[in-house]
Amino acid sequence: MLHTMGANLGVFLVAMLPQVLRNVGTDIGKVYLALILPVCAVLFLVCLPSAWKSFCGWVIALGIQIPTGVLSDFRPAVSDLFVIPMLLGVVLAISRHKAIAPAPSTALGAFILRFGFVFLLLGNLMTFVNLGMVPKWTILNKDFGLVDLILCYFLGVHLINTRERLHKIVEVLIVSAGAINTIAMVGAIVRYAFGIPNMMMRDGDTLRLVGMMVNPSSYGGLVTCAALIQLCLLLGKSNVVRLPRWLQWLNLCLLGTADIMTLSRSSFVGLMLGLVASLYFYRARASLKIIGVAMIAALIVSSVVFWYASSSSTGARFQAYAV
Repeated sequence: MLHTMGANLGVFLVAMLPQVLRNVGTDIGKVYLALILPVCAVLFLVCLPSAWKSFCGWVIALGIQIPTGVLSDFRPAVSDLFVIPMLLGVVLAISRHKAIAPAPSTALGAFILRFGFVFLLLGNLMTFVNLGMVPKWTILNKDFGLVDLILCYFLGVHLINTRERLHKIVEVLIVSAGAINTIAMVGAIVRYAFGIPNMMMRDGDTLRLVGMMVNPSSYGGLVTCAALIQLCLLLGKSNVVRLPRWLQWLNLCLLGTADIMTLSRSSFVGLMLGLVASLYFYRARASLKIIGVAMIAALIVSSVVFWYASSSSTGARFQAYAV
């Protein structure tokens, strides 16, 4: 009797879920802000005393962006909050003659500086030629954003000075990106299955997944990197991520699916190129089979998602759900 009542209740709740979510409607954005901002504030306070902890907080918050403009144009990422304590911690440690990290033995840093200079120069020059001006949006989001990333690269080089720290930061990236993406996939399923707008989609009512970011291609870049790193860890039978193997495989599938649901061509091309590159590093027969299956699955899922998103019947179906 109890089992029957429980089953009936479960069926009823599942049947009512679309209507409940539909009634929430635009309030989802307020719920999102009410939940995520306190969490980010607590994370910032926890990481504030240490440059290394601030760097971990920066990685955790990479996939979280404030959805409303500041000064009408500037849309900062939560990770930007951690840059100042990171920078102060590194500068203070260097001033006290503490050996934070060994001197880099590669020319990558110099290459990044040259690339950044050329990119900023040519990018702003082309923008000025085309528009007759350099918009404030470009300066605040693109120029400052690139400088911020370059600065964080050099801070990371100083802070990741042991193999243990390298393993730790990889684990932090995979776990945090997986957690954020799991929440995003709930929003994607609600949108694709029931047509219900939510904050996980671009502008709330499109079919492009953005997670807790603003731009689908930006979110696609994050989940692409996390998915490829997760795949390499699994193929290499690494214990860096201290989660059950089945959960890591599930995380990989969700990250790959999210990449496709951004409907970002650059993200999808990056994912496929990463899978092709992994063929060079993992040549064992079992690994080749897994990579081959992953490529085929990505092509199939992308074909279905792109077809569904561009189908004229999808909009009509959403209108029917809204009635």
